[in-house]
This record gives sequence, structure tokens and C-alpha cells, in this order.
Amino acid sequence: MLVAGVGNVLRGDDGFGPAVIQALQEAGVPDDVRLFESGIGGINLVLELLEGYEMLILVDAVEREGPPGRLFLLEPELPPLESFDDMERHALATDTHQAVPGRV
Repeated sequence: MLVAGVGNVLRGDDGFGPAVIQALQEAGVPDDVRLFESGIGGINLVLELLEGYEMLILVDAVEREGPPGRLFLLEPELPPLESFDDMERHALATDTHQAVPGRV
């Protein structure tokens, strides 16, 4: 399992993801859990995911309805890779400028 903290520590509450990773590092996690601070760019996350994981948990601050500090579980609905044509697959796999965590 990969737990990735996303965010910019220089922008206040946007540093939530990295702060959670730091707290988990201090507390300790099981051996089969890898903690990873990805910052704000997704390319490092892409490279880390190439190592192969069965599960990914992204920790990030997002703007949603509700009071600050409220936790949300967001589960992506991913279309099957076969539903993309060759050009779409190529664009997803090669455009590192668009490698933000949501697209990763």
C-alpha cells in the first residue's frame, strides 16, 4: 500500500497531506505500507506508482462543502483502460505536464 501526502507546505492548510505523512512516519506504520510525500506535482507520484502497489491512498486538502477539518472519502470511478483509444492512452501516458495527482 502506498500512502501519498499531496500538498504545498508553504501554503498553509495546503500542507495537510505532507503533515499527515510526517505524523505517520513519527507514529510508525506496518512494513507493507510505504509513506510518500509527493508535493504538488504528480510526476513523482507517477514514478513511485511504477514500483507497483495494490492500493493507493492520497491524503490532500480539498475545497468541499463542510467545515474546515472535515474528512471526506473520495473514491474515483475509473473507466477501463480498454475504453480509451490509442491516442487517448498515449496522451494520458506521456503528457507529464498534466501529471497532477487527480490525473495520476
